Amino acid sequence: MRWHKTLADWLTDKKGQGFIQGQNDPCIFTHPVTGLRVVVVVDDILCRGPMQATQQFYKDLESKFDVKEPNFLTTNDPITYMWD
Repeated sequence: MRWHKTLADWLTDKKGQGFIQGQNDPCIFTHPVTGLRVVVVVDDILCRGPMQATQQFYKDLESKFDVKEPNFLTTNDPITYMWD
């Protein structure tokens, strides 16, 4: 919960990222200018929006937090999830 609160505060900071947190689902954040949507589930982040906004988001995220390199789902690069 501490990670979610830290990330949510960073995402919604008006002087920083400027996302709006969902009222019905506090795990969803939308940027009012770029339209980028960010979904946070525990320590996984899913973005949907323009590629330029997505890349900038991850660049900003990496400058603030220690995160892994993102994977991008495209028609040429599918992402396969394996469940144990």
